[in-house]
Amino acid sequence: MGISNFIKRLGNSLATKLTIWFLLLSLLPIAVVVLFVGPVVNSELKDIEIINLDYRASGLAIVYDNLPQEILYQVISKLSGGQQKVFAMDSTGSYIAHYDISSINLSAYNDFEKSTIDEILAQKNGVLEKEGRIFAFSSSSSGAIVVVYVGNSVITTPIKKLHEEVFIKLGISLLIVSIAGGMVIWFLIGPVFNLAKAAEEVGAGNLDVKIDASEMEGELKTLAISFNKMVDDLKKSKGGLEKSNADLEKKVDERTKELQLKNEELEKFNKMAVGRELKMVELKKKINELEESQKKL
Repeated sequence: MGISNFIKRLGNSLATKLTIWFLLLSLLPIAVVVLFVGPVVNSELKDIEIINLDYRASGLAIVYDNLPQEILYQVISKLSGGQQKVFAMDSTGSYIAHYDISSINLSAYNDFEKSTIDEILAQKNGVLEKEGRIFAFSSSSSGAIVVVYVGNSVITTPIKKLHEEVFIKLGISLLIVSIAGGMVIWFLIGPVFNLAKAAEEVGAGNLDVKIDASEMEGELKTLAISFNKMVDDLKKSKGGLEKSNADLEKKVDERTKELQLKNEELEKFNKMAVGRELKMVELKKKINELEESQKKL
C-alpha cells in the first residue's frame, strides 16, 4: 500500500512533471537536426560529391587527348577503385577507354539503360542521376566523352554514418544534460514537496509538524518560515479553543448543578405545600363535623 501511494504521489508530483517536460524539450535539438539540419547537410554533402565528380570528369577530358593510351589506361584504372568507375566513349556509345580493357570497342548500351547513354551523348557535359548512380561526364577536344560515375551509396553511406555519430553523441549529451537537469529540478522542488507533505499532515490534524528552513533560500525559505508560524498559530488557537471549551463545560456543569439544587428545593416546597393543603382540608372537615355536632345538641 505504501509503495502504491508513493508511486501515485510520484506520478502526480510537480517535480516528475517538470522532469518529463525537461526531457521532452531536450529532444527538440534532435528533432531540429532531423527535420531541418539533416536535409541541408545531406544536400550539401551530395553537392560536394557531385562537384568532385564533375571536376574529375572535366580534368580527365582536358588531358584525355594528350595522354598516351597506356598511361590513360593506368590513370583510368587507378581512378576506378572502389565504387567509382571511369570510362570514355565515342559519339556512338562505344567504349574507347575503359577500366576493364576487355570492354574497349564494346557498346555502353550493354551495361547501362539506353536512356542514360542517350542523355549523356546528347548533353556531352554535365551531371546525371539515374539507375541509382551519379554520372559526371565531359567532352574532350576530340569529341570523346569521359564519364566518371559512383553508386548513390558512396554518398548515402557516409551521410548515414555521420547521422549515426551525430545522433549518438547528441543523444549521450542530451541524456547527461537531462539527468543533470532532472536532479536540479528534484533538488529545487524537493522543499516544495516537503511543504506539501507537511500541509497534508496539518490537514490530518498533526500540528507538531515543522519545516526545516535552515537549508532553504529566497522565497522557499520565506514560505517555510510562514508555514511554521501558521502551524504555531493554529496550535495556539487550538489550545485556546480547547481551554475555552473546557471552561464552558465547567460552567455548564456548575449551572446544571445549581438548577438541579433549585429543582430539588422546588420539589420539597411543592411537597410541603401539598401536605399543608391536605392538612387544611382535613382540618376544615373536622371543623365542619364539630359545627354539625353542636347544632344537634
